[in-house]
Amino acid sequence: MHRDVRTIVLVIGLALIVGTIGCGEPESLMGPSAASDPVPAVPAAAPVLAPERIDPSTLKPTTTYTIGFSSLRENRASFTSYTESGFDVSVVAADWMSLTTYGNPLPFIEFYGPAGITTTGELRITARNAPFWLNGIDFYSSTTKIPYVIDGFLNGEQMFSVADVIGNTFGAFARRSNPKADTPVQEIRVRLSNPSAACCGNPMGVDNIVVSR
Repeated sequence: MHRDVRTIVLVIGLALIVGTIGCGEPESLMGPSAASDPVPAVPAAAPVLAPERIDPSTLKPTTTYTIGFSSLRENRASFTSYTESGFDVSVVAADWMSLTTYGNPLPFIEFYGPAGITTTGELRITARNAPFWLNGIDFYSSTTKIPYVIDGFLNGEQMFSVADVIGNTFGAFARRSNPKADTPVQEIRVRLSNPSAACCGNPMGVDNIVVSR
């Protein structure tokens, strides 16, 4: 009887030993598997190439265009950007709108200055990074003088800055030639100050942007 009990205990013990060996240790005790996949390498970013510089001494205009906003059809519609003859006109500052009932000839674009507040309106003119020349612009104001600044840029550098004040035109357009019309640019910024009187608001705008390329 005692011999049979010892035999049973021995058999159970051997079974436990064999089971432990077969199962192995838990993964949490063994650590991560040496056969796990390596982390893939992140490819290096491609270098950013600087735009090719333009040599102004090699440039000469051949054709003149007038950006007259002739494609605008909806009166008092919000104006944010416009393309004509390969030139892009976009708004930088102020809320501009299209006017199809007035212009030189109609239509044209304007922004509004509330009474007693000087509002700055700004436009950006480009030819999709190609060089061009600004010859002149028609400016408009209903009841105020027209202070304006025109900045020209080439190769990311400012080439000129023209500032002037046009006397009150009483609702007429005043054409101003660019004294730096012989200087090629890739970008033009036109900035207008609208000094509305205390009594009433004032519309101010531009038409007939004359450019060459």
